[in-house]
Amino acid sequence: VLDGVGTPEQVLKIMPKGRFKCYEGNLGSEQVRELLDSEEKVWPDEFFYGDDELIHVEDKTCVLYKIWRREALDAVERLAEKFPGLNITFKQSAQDDA
Repeated sequence: VLDGVGTPEQVLKIMPKGRFKCYEGNLGSEQVRELLDSEEKVWPDEFFYGDDELIHVEDKTCVLYKIWRREALDAVERLAEKFPGLNITFKQSAQDDA
């Protein structure tokens, strides 16, 4: 979303449901945690929501999910293909190989 990736709506279309969340307003980490906590079946600590991890764009505050399964990695690949200038890279953790 930063540096020309696009609008939050464009990213939401690519990401699997629940992996990228946006809220109205320029919010801080505590406000975002409260919003995440208020959602059913959402665990705040599974998201990057620290003040230095929040994504602020178009008067929205967005957060990215921390835990990715193999089947969700195609979304990251689609982001990398759609926005090649960002040089998005990733690798599987050692836990995935077990």
